[in-house]
Amino acid sequence: MKDLTYLNVCEYVKSSGIAQLISSADAVAVGFSGGADSALLCVFLKKYLKDKKLFACHLNHMIREGEADRDNEFAKAFCLERGIDFIEEKVDILSIAKKEKLGTEECARRVRYEFFDRCRKIIAENLGITEDKVLAATAHNADDNLETVLFNLTRGSGTRGIGGITPVRDNNYIRPLLCLSAAEIREYCAESGIPYVVDSSNETDEYTRNVIRHSVVPVLKNINPSVTDAVLGTSYLAREDDAFLFSLAEKFIENNGDEPKCRELVKSGYPVASRAVKLIFEKICDEDISKDNITDVIELVFSGRSGSIDLPGKITADVTDRLVFRKSEKKDKTTCKTQPYGFALKNGLNDCANGAYTVGLFDSFEELSSAMGNIYNSLITVPLNNGKIKGNLFVRNRKEADVYLLRCHHRKVKKLMCEKKIPVGERDLLPIICDDDGIIWIPGFEPRDGAKSKSDGADTVFLAIGKAK
Repeated sequence: MKDLTYLNVCEYVKSSGIAQLISSADAVAVGFSGGADSALLCVFLKKYLKDKKLFACHLNHMIREGEADRDNEFAKAFCLERGIDFIEEKVDILSIAKKEKLGTEECARRVRYEFFDRCRKIIAENLGITEDKVLAATAHNADDNLETVLFNLTRGSGTRGIGGITPVRDNNYIRPLLCLSAAEIREYCAESGIPYVVDSSNETDEYTRNVIRHSVVPVLKNINPSVTDAVLGTSYLAREDDAFLFSLAEKFIENNGDEPKCRELVKSGYPVASRAVKLIFEKICDEDISKDNITDVIELVFSGRSGSIDLPGKITADVTDRLVFRKSEKKDKTTCKTQPYGFALKNGLNDCANGAYTVGLFDSFEELSSAMGNIYNSLITVPLNNGKIKGNLFVRNRKEADVYLLRCHHRKVKKLMCEKKIPVGERDLLPIICDDDGIIWIPGFEPRDGAKSKSDGADTVFLAIGKAK
């Protein structure tokens, strides 16, 4: 590694707090795909760690036929040549995604981190050390951070989302290459003769990140060729601001308790008050509280009016002269009767959710109208492009980890339902329509990207959701 590049990464490792974590660790496990980023990370850590143990952990996703095995063999040979301990595992991501009804991208990310955690445990056991002495290193770079910030901005993110990818996560994961752009990494690998493989899926626009990378980032780089570095600096400032505001919120709670007076919340200002609401809620509930939930509570507090707001986890926010979070005492009878369900859709009418809903599947809108129009109210219909349906359609109720590809973003279904203010008692009843690629339609939302039909021809099927009158 060139001295200048090596020193630049060393400086970033030191300034970001990564060096301090490495100094107290005994081993580092690198997530090694065989690509340019992870190849450079292995080379850097091999030199930087000196007497500490280095492991390369390769997960074969079994997605790209032929390429996946090629990458696996390359990664193994790369490590053997450089004296790096190698851990490998094969996982059929597509089968897992299909079984759990998850998007491929979301499923692959989850399985990857589960694999890294297993590797840390294996390494700790083999070395006879505790797991906290083993760090996991991922090869995220400055362009990855730019794409993450843009993705978060399009979802309406606040300061935390603008903070992008953190150099350290949970004191277990480190990202030493965030200071380098993808172009700098590829250029250095070429100049230094560091071999790597190219993932062909990066060239398609099948995933949201690729759309941002191929269509949005080039426009921004035409405006400002240094946009990657500019956003990296902005992310650092956003993280610092966010951490400071949370420290003020923690201080506010320390001084005012978990049932603060509303006038004190107003005096603290919106940025501190909103974070205080989040922190107090998290003390009593394990479920996520969305940005919209927080906004609803804060707007009521700042309005000077009294009232109550229902929140996730059967929590109610009561606003009088104080803000008080309490567990709702009323039992949701609908929720109590809810049982998990799931079955393949047949043409015609399909009862589900203990009879609370009926799903209609028809080849024409006329058939749909004839079968459902006079029987059901609250009717929602959607035309789907039959050519975009992968495998068979089936219906089920929601699952905790559900994600939905909507407007180029993989959105958490749980958060979407919170934002839509769907009553808590309805969320586990609402039919989720899926195909072999995951969720294709949720009533009340648009169909999955690309799935909606633009005609009523032979390539269109019609779905309808209704409630009995």
